[in-house]
Amino acid sequence: MKKITGILMLAFCTVFGNAQNYKIQKAYAFVSTFTPGRAQTDEDGRRRNPGTVTERFIYIETNYKDKPLIDSVLYNSEVFTGTITAIKEARHNAGIKKVNKQEVIISPKKGNYIWRLDLQKANGNNLKHEPVKKIIIKGKLGKSKFSYTIIFETELTTPNRY
Repeated sequence: MKKITGILMLAFCTVFGNAQNYKIQKAYAFVSTFTPGRAQTDEDGRRRNPGTVTERFIYIETNYKDKPLIDSVLYNSEVFTGTITAIKEARHNAGIKKVNKQEVIISPKKGNYIWRLDLQKANGNNLKHEPVKKIIIKGKLGKSKFSYTIIFETELTTPNRY
């Protein structure tokens, strides 16, 4: 009887000990602020100030190969929606830090995957450039729910595409 109990305990530990736990391994938050290059004019020829545009995005590294389902992103207690895209490169250049002009390279650990989450305010207004206090990402990786908190954001120089 002791042998059977021992074998059952060993089998139980083996089966449930090797179950895959999907989660966010790392996350990196970035912000970039810029002013569009061309001044716009209205019908009467008056110049309109285009204002500044703030772009916020997050790279997440997961051990789950399929696309994560993002339920919500709370940024300083404001609700954001996001568009998520896969990053296929083994070494991805996220941009250049504004402080010291160094490139930010993101490389996933072997077997992990990188995703870019572009944030938009849920009500459609432009994002303000304000310091980050706390970013909370909630969603699902497969059947596993997750909640991940980021407390730091890196400011990048103006993106090249504008």
